[in-house]
Amino acid sequence: MHSGMRSFAASMLLADLMVASTAHARLVASKRALAVRTTGSAFLALAVTGEDFGAAGPGSQIEIIGKQGGAPVILAIPSTDQRVVVWGDEQVVVKLPSDLDGARATIVTPVDRSRRVRADYYAHDQYDTRAVSGPNDSPAILIVDGAGRAWVNAEFKSNRYFFDPALGALRPALYPQAPPPPPFQQLCNPLTTPITCFPGVDPPSAAAIALDDQGRVWLPEGGWTPAPDVTRNHARVVMYDPAGHVVRLYNLPGDHNGVQGIAWDRVRRRVWVAQTNELRFGTYGNLLKFDPEGVPHEDFTWDFTSPPPSAPSQFTFPATATCNGATPTTFGTCSNAPAQPCADPDDCVRAELFCAPGVTDDSGCYRQYPLGIGQPAHVTVHPDGHVWFAVYGFAFGTQLGRLDPTTGGVELFPLALPPFTPSVPIPFGLVFGLRIAPWDIQVGRDGSIVATEFSANRIAVFAKRSMGSTDCLSLSPPEGESCDAVHEPDGSITLNPRCTNPCIVERLVPGTFEPDASNPPLTYRAVGTLGGFAIDRRRNVWMRYGYMDRRGAFYLMPPLLELYRTPSTPVGDFPTGTFLHDGIGDPSIDDKTGDIWAADYRGHRLNRLRRLH
Repeated sequence: MHSGMRSFAASMLLADLMVASTAHARLVASKRALAVRTTGSAFLALAVTGEDFGAAGPGSQIEIIGKQGGAPVILAIPSTDQRVVVWGDEQVVVKLPSDLDGARATIVTPVDRSRRVRADYYAHDQYDTRAVSGPNDSPAILIVDGAGRAWVNAEFKSNRYFFDPALGALRPALYPQAPPPPPFQQLCNPLTTPITCFPGVDPPSAAAIALDDQGRVWLPEGGWTPAPDVTRNHARVVMYDPAGHVVRLYNLPGDHNGVQGIAWDRVRRRVWVAQTNELRFGTYGNLLKFDPEGVPHEDFTWDFTSPPPSAPSQFTFPATATCNGATPTTFGTCSNAPAQPCADPDDCVRAELFCAPGVTDDSGCYRQYPLGIGQPAHVTVHPDGHVWFAVYGFAFGTQLGRLDPTTGGVELFPLALPPFTPSVPIPFGLVFGLRIAPWDIQVGRDGSIVATEFSANRIAVFAKRSMGSTDCLSLSPPEGESCDAVHEPDGSITLNPRCTNPCIVERLVPGTFEPDASNPPLTYRAVGTLGGFAIDRRRNVWMRYGYMDRRGAFYLMPPLLELYRTPSTPVGDFPTGTFLHDGIGDPSIDDKTGDIWAADYRGHRLNRLRRLH
């Protein structure tokens, strides 16, 4: 290292030591930077996460030390340099030479310096989904099985697909198609004319996937409910058995099921499905449980690449039963299931497969558990036997829920108000903009319950040690305050944003809200959404923006879709900067290799990240 570089490095070290000794330094950088090396890329993308980086401008820069070809390298990149992709209060992303190793970064502002942070390196591969998916391919969610196959559930799909590690490429996963008329219908584009999508899957409807302990893959499919101007809108569950080369279909009983989440219960050997179909009857959603070996189903030999033949006798949803006593204002009952309410004969399709009241052996029937809430999203089974679900809603007041399958009892645990909720009266028309919308929910490796809040961009953690406390059933205010909403005479509502659930820690993903005064008294708006997540062996919670470690610190990834666009990315429709908040997509972890897979919805691709060092 020549004398100038030694002098610069010494000054950087001295400055770092000075900052470390300053009691009130405000600029904070997370312990690790994330460096992503994309296959075929001409640059290395490095992201530093933290607080109070300030805006780009004179006196702000990122300082990098590392090695190229074994030789030391020092870079000082101004915040306004063209190599800077993002310079925000919580994240700095910069393009570096592709062969730069051992990067360590320091954020410098006119008033402060961060500590120097070391970069963790990841190799990034991307797989365009359009070639194998057919139309309407946008990957919504995926899961990695024990053989390293990444299975995808796509929106509005005409077929499914998976990554085959033996080929190092995506392959179609075709399956039986129902004969016309399509039994699953969906309002594909609410801004235009309602059209039929087959099978018609829409987040929040059936954007789910599960893996059982035999390596079988479970995927629900059906249309959103209540879909306007749709008379019949049934649902089914598709199962792939890669080891046995079998695809299996379960036509679910009833109509307007609105299937969403799905989970495997390894203790009871049952499948759980979240449904919103009781919205049709003006009541609430439910969880549906069934024994996959006991209820009627149909198996097809499957070779991964060609669709099994359809069987009209099995795949239709015949309305052979009658709906007795229904009127335009009252519901009747099904002739084949007297305990089942109905508005028309389609509600009675296969209704005889519902477990009748008083039946204790449910191995051959579908058992429904009413929840008392409108929209259950994802669902998971805790080792203690309880079934947890996220209550997806469009306004404040949504919750996490827990079902006791033995008693049918349901508990609801409220979440705090969305970030930046004002403590002044809010016009009623703006209240529905204060969305939380909890979406994915899983059991943490320590027995906690972890959930994402779709619209609030928070990760909620419900500690296992708190699960028996009745304090969890309501929000708690600061001393001397109330959590009750106050309805003002002019129709506005006053809420208390300081109320929290004492059992649930909710952490906001940095950079997912930005100041916006266009709808006063609201002062911020969300600039992204938080969907599915995955938990690795270190208990890091991976989501589309990066990950949160077990201590609650966030590490944000570079915006891969902005930096590396696939040929399928609609560049003309989304100008530069549109994808800065998209991250990597909704992830799944390969437990054997530690690889992070993610479904990049807007990029029409799968991303794979492999930890290098």
